Amino acid sequence: MKTNTGISKLAKQNHKKALSLAFAAIIAGAGMITSCKKEDSMPTPSTAVQEVNTTSALEVTSTTTAATTSSTSDFRIDLGSTASAGNYNKASIGVSSPVALKDFVTGATTGVKIATTAAFKGAYNNSTTYPSALGIPQAVASDLYYNGSGATSALELSGLNTATAYNLSFFSSRMDYNGSLETQFKVIGATTQTVVLEAANNTSKIVTVSGIKPNSSGKILIQVSKGSKNSNSSGNYWLNYLRVTGTTTTSTDPAPAPAPAPAPAPVPDPTPAPAPAPAPAPTANYTVSNYTDLVAALSKATSGQVVYITDN
Repeated sequence: MKTNTGISKLAKQNHKKALSLAFAAIIAGAGMITSCKKEDSMPTPSTAVQEVNTTSALEVTSTTTAATTSSTSDFRIDLGSTASAGNYNKASIGVSSPVALKDFVTGATTGVKIATTAAFKGAYNNSTTYPSALGIPQAVASDLYYNGSGATSALELSGLNTATAYNLSFFSSRMDYNGSLETQFKVIGATTQTVVLEAANNTSKIVTVSGIKPNSSGKILIQVSKGSKNSNSSGNYWLNYLRVTGTTTTSTDPAPAPAPAPAPAPVPDPTPAPAPAPAPAPTANYTVSNYTDLVAALSKATSGQVVYITDN
């Protein structure tokens, strides 16, 4: 194998990297020769890969609640022969057709109606002055309808909202009477409730049926009769005033939420990606740093072995 000419020529050039490449080209079986610094990697083609920063769309959940509105009804009904002022309504002493009721607060005529479906026997006026704390005007509190002799009188409310729970309040008063005039009120709607009130000499007590809904036809029936403690010889019972209140809540479905905006297009990251980490240096069978050591290593190297020439 002729190597002296190539080695001499390269030695004159004193270029270690060129020397290693020359020996790699002319030595067929002696071994593998490379030249680089120890911290360098073997030459490996590489292409910088630019990392793309992809920004995904931010998903936003919009919660929209239904709009809710409430309206309160307030119907005040005077039973008796005296005319009522303001927005009080009158009920008939005898059987009658339904009559539209005015709302006490607004004065507007509504779709709610009252009818007497079972008559009262008579009317009466008390001469007593009622206290203002009662909350009922004198003209409304003092007059009344009554019945007795085992009969039952009845009033019917119609045109009510079937989803609304109503409160019905009753005031009964018959002054200057010695004994019990207990009066019973049976309220029949989707459910039934019964309350009683002592009417004899009453100037302050009101009884209320709370949270009763109308039947499926929007009606509530009120049956008036004597109570179990009533001691009147004719079983007379009394009704001066009726108040009906209820709050109706209406929900409106919100408009559908708009569709989310599309995700923005990915934006490349302008910062170049870091160079790949260097590969570890090859394992050398002989490491040389000068011409003399190189010749000696080449004389010893066998096929497949590596002679490593440093640049130090």
